[in-house]
Amino acid sequence: MRLNPTTDHAVRILIYLSIHEGRPVLSEEVARAYGTSPAAITRAMDTLEELGLVRAEEGGGGFHMAAAPSEIPLGWLTRNTEAGLPPAECFEAATCACPIAPACMLKNIFAEARQRFLDTLERYTLEDCLASPRRQQAFLRMWDRQAGEARMGLEAARAT
Repeated sequence: MRLNPTTDHAVRILIYLSIHEGRPVLSEEVARAYGTSPAAITRAMDTLEELGLVRAEEGGGGFHMAAAPSEIPLGWLTRNTEAGLPPAECFEAATCACPIAPACMLKNIFAEARQRFLDTLERYTLEDCLASPRRQQAFLRMWDRQAGEARMGLEAARAT
């Protein structure tokens, strides 16, 4: 199963905010850390705010975690950010044009697989992604390296 971009970004944002807890974090900072577009991060951040997982500081001063990582089940997060995305065309009876849908078992198999996928995610929380200080340090080193590479790219572009 492939996660949609909102779910993918949401998990990464929550990891970033959790590791940087205690200070406000701007969407642009998260986008730079992951090498993705600020617009995509902002869309995911809006979703996380609607879900009550992050809160915005007044006046556009950045975002903070609004829930502890131990209180965010990955299954719940995925269910709430993947809503409306069926795994196959046959899940939407009103628009299904598949000629074998009435006799096909794939819909049932896909439904079972999706449920097991989500059930597995339900056993984990965001805290499991951050469990060890060693893992958190690895994230910080990666983000520092990416920021340095981005600065070098900007300096090279300015020099030309």
